[in-house]
Amino acid sequence: MKEKMTPHIIAVMALVLFIAGESAAVFGQTPADENQPTGTIVEGSSLVEKFSWLNKNAEKDQTYVVVVDKDESIPPQALSGKAKTIILWGNGKSQTISLNKKGQLFTIKEAGVKLVLDRNIVLQGKKDSTKPLVEITNGTVEMNEGAVITSNNRGAVYINRNGKFIMNGGTITENACDQLSGVVQVAGIFEMTGGSIYNNDGRGVCLYSNASTIGTFNMSGGSINGNKGDGVFMYAQSKFTMNGGTIFDNAGYGVLLNQVNKTSPLGPPKEWNFFYLNDPATRASIHDNKRGQVFASLQSIFTENGVGQNGSGAKAGSQYTY
Repeated sequence: MKEKMTPHIIAVMALVLFIAGESAAVFGQTPADENQPTGTIVEGSSLVEKFSWLNKNAEKDQTYVVVVDKDESIPPQALSGKAKTIILWGNGKSQTISLNKKGQLFTIKEAGVKLVLDRNIVLQGKKDSTKPLVEITNGTVEMNEGAVITSNNRGAVYINRNGKFIMNGGTITENACDQLSGVVQVAGIFEMTGGSIYNNDGRGVCLYSNASTIGTFNMSGGSINGNKGDGVFMYAQSKFTMNGGTIFDNAGYGVLLNQVNKTSPLGPPKEWNFFYLNDPATRASIHDNKRGQVFASLQSIFTENGVGQNGSGAKAGSQYTY
């Protein structure tokens, strides 16, 4: 004998279905915030616990989201293990991850490991630090809109020869560095498409080489401004290509190509600095820097829209400034 579906039974069944649906939303893949990145949410009671789990258990070529929902002060973290993408994402408002010991807050140590600084993430260093806040030995760091790197005494990011830093957005500000360096130190590859490097105590970007690499900076957007030194400083054997963005209001030169103490009767050797200014706006993109806009010292190459500005061929490397 079939029972009738009374209004009471129908109401109970509807309630059960509603609760089941809510549970699926909470424990399933649907994010609590529509802006939350896609990936596997890393569980844990603290950031240290989450990073430890990632180094030991993360699967190869997978994307993991570390949700930061409160300010935390942590010791230096080395990210290694299998190739993976780790996204730091601040829940609801800006969340600060600060360094509670001397050293780098994050060191990326393995090729294939990528750390993404996403919305509402603030990395805060120490005023007595002796190391850059983020060091990329191998692998990649990507910085997006809404992320901040600030308040470190020895620079913000150091990119070693096998490292890559991609700045799509965000802000690097109120850091300091010594007089021979910059808050972004490049011996590997730096790609800047957006964001700003401003109001730092020292140079904005410093490019240099070592025995086996050329520091390379490709700028297509964003700004380098208001720093208490040169906007971009180039040591021996480095390469800077500017296709967009602006460099302005820095205390030194906009771009300074340092002199190289090597000569060659056959023309520019590989140890020279190379600056290619390809921005259609030409010189308007580098302006109002206190000491001047571009200083190309002896034994350096500066071209503007494909035209050599300080000589070419065997005559390249003459001093040039504007």
